[in-house]
Amino acid sequence: MIKSIKKSVQDFIISLKPTYAVEVDLYHVIPGVPVKSNKERHDFDKGEFQQAKTFFDEAIVKTSDLKLAPAEIKLIKGRKKVLEFKHFGPVNDIRPSKGKRR
Repeated sequence: MIKSIKKSVQDFIISLKPTYAVEVDLYHVIPGVPVKSNKERHDFDKGEFQQAKTFFDEAIVKTSDLKLAPAEIKLIKGRKKVLEFKHFGPVNDIRPSKGKRR
């Protein structure tokens, strides 16, 4: 009886926590051709901050090891709030403007 109550309380608390995601944007730059981006999003369940943070850190290490530039990696809380980000290369200079995004 007490175990089921504890489990119910834990499930309730977890249901109130936000979800997390890691977004990886790789930009392909070819002179004379519009910039293309390849965006991948890795979603994590509610309350899985530690797993998302670990994945974020591993993605940074892997991207720097492979020297993938320009690239942008973001750790996102909920739907929009960016907790951390890392740019590789001149991402701000080549990122398509918001008006031109599709």
